[in-house]
Amino acid sequence: VDEDVDIHDPLHVEWALNSHYNPIRDTVIIEDVYARLDPSLRVVNGVKELGSKVVVDATQAVDAGELSLPSKDMMMKALDVWKNVGLPEFDIPQRVKYRLDRS
Repeated sequence: VDEDVDIHDPLHVEWALNSHYNPIRDTVIIEDVYARLDPSLRVVNGVKELGSKVVVDATQAVDAGELSLPSKDMMMKALDVWKNVGLPEFDIPQRVKYRLDRS
């Protein structure tokens, strides 16, 4: 995933998979891999079975250009109004914070 995705947040990872990942283009299967901590692999007649691994590339393949959000200034004004009218507090998603910081 890209650096604006929090890998510890399943919703962020799901968002990246749903918006950046194209299985036909972004999947690599690595064959004949032995990893001793892989519980799916067996030892048959003293021979260690080889397995495979999947690499999923959920990075943004092309530059999507500007984020489809209002300007940072407009968003901050809206946040001030939100707070002034007493609406519940919320956290701005990490991926939006990252992009706002870059603008």
